[in-house]
Amino acid sequence: MTSVSRLWERLGEEFWERTIQSGSGELDEGTFSEEVDSFFDEIVKQLFTDANASGEDARFWRRVFYDFRKIHHFVFRNHLPETILELADREEVDGCSLIEFLKNGYVPRAVQDPNMPRLRGVIGQSMTAPLLFVMRELCRTGVLPMERFGSAALYMNSPARRAARRLGWIGEDTSYQYDFASLVSYSETIYRNWPDEIIELRDHLDLPLQMLQLRNP
Repeated sequence: MTSVSRLWERLGEEFWERTIQSGSGELDEGTFSEEVDSFFDEIVKQLFTDANASGEDARFWRRVFYDFRKIHHFVFRNHLPETILELADREEVDGCSLIEFLKNGYVPRAVQDPNMPRLRGVIGQSMTAPLLFVMRELCRTGVLPMERFGSAALYMNSPARRAARRLGWIGEDTSYQYDFASLVSYSETIYRNWPDEIIELRDHLDLPLQMLQLRNP
């Protein structure tokens, strides 16, 4: 997390101003590509200061030039937010099918029609567990109704899984099962089997689990 924060500071406002569309106008793909290419040129030609090439942060720049740019494309060119809300308005769509759409572009079979084909790409491997975080925030802030989408909105990162295991809400064999399908399954299991005696905490989704693990590591 510290490394990510340092990279974010290094990017600075200039990076976002030059590579992310602002305002309501149509994205100029040519200008956007030129600006990103100029940053890329600066980065790959940097002079390293030691034998380990410290400070290159290559693993994070891979995210900038693929993951960040990919999400930018789907938001500004493919209108992904509007598509999410359009799907969410369909009563046949539940949390599991909506998060599956975000992951792989598969439109739930119950609502497929010629005007809403399967989208190519979408989030893909650029986001796994954090996609549950996105769902959590969409529910927590009221963008998506909790009663329909909460079952796929528990951010089951390592601390949340550890707390859930200690409570006996998920099995002991979950330490090595953190692929996307398993994380969504944990979210659904916990949400649907939340104990009645603390049901008032369920609308906070995974946050009680995060706090339990934080206070009792």
